[in-house]
Amino acid sequence: MAYYADLSPYAYTPGHGPMLNVGWLAAGKAYERGPVPYEFATALHRLAQSPVNLCRGFHVCDLCTPPSTEYYNVWSTLRRGSGEVRVSGASGVVYAAPALIWHYVAEHQYLPPREFINAVLA
Repeated sequence: MAYYADLSPYAYTPGHGPMLNVGWLAAGKAYERGPVPYEFATALHRLAQSPVNLCRGFHVCDLCTPPSTEYYNVWSTLRRGSGEVRVSGASGVVYAAPALIWHYVAEHQYLPPREFINAVLA
């Protein structure tokens, strides 16, 4: 999966209207950490269950340390994603995040930008 800085212009797949990136994390790249509202986490989890812009295959979280080979397939089941979560903000801005964003929030304490949190809560 590609890395994009939060609130940078979306460029993962061409042909979509203007959007901003949120949560395109990668190992070795710093990201904001902190607590999120419980209501946000539960709403984000629901959104991540129905991703859009599905791509072939899937991406496994590279922030996690993988286990031994014989357990990898089971382990990766909850740490992989394909597709995106898209949310419209009050100002009309659309945010695009990888479906793994919920995992990043829940397991890696990723703190998305406040405007994205507000858009998910709305």
